[in-house]
Amino acid sequence: VAFEVITEQVKNIFVATQRGSVKRMNISEFEVASRALRGVTVLKELKSNPYRVVDMKAVKEDEQFVLLTTKDQKIEIDPMSLKNTNRQSTGSSIVDEAKEGKIVQVAVMKKEDK
Repeated sequence: VAFEVITEQVKNIFVATQRGSVKRMNISEFEVASRALRGVTVLKELKSNPYRVVDMKAVKEDEQFVLLTTKDQKIEIDPMSLKNTNRQSTGSSIVDEAKEGKIVQVAVMKKEDK
């Protein structure tokens, strides 16, 4: 179990799935809920080989993410390069699950000045 404190400066959320899909969503896609509610859908449910969220991160303009896979691959991605999508979208397929393995972790790193 993990959590991240979302402040008013955060405008976007990054989501990565085990099947290699990633997406960036506007924070306004999420409503503030009361304690008794069950949550919100962030991926369209599939019956066979469903997508499962590996990690969600707040997007900060000076950070990028590194996707770590079961086959020890490291894929760097700038979340700002992704188009904003809605909650039902599965996102963009970045990692070939058969070739590079399933995503198991998302690490944060500062963008290098170029």
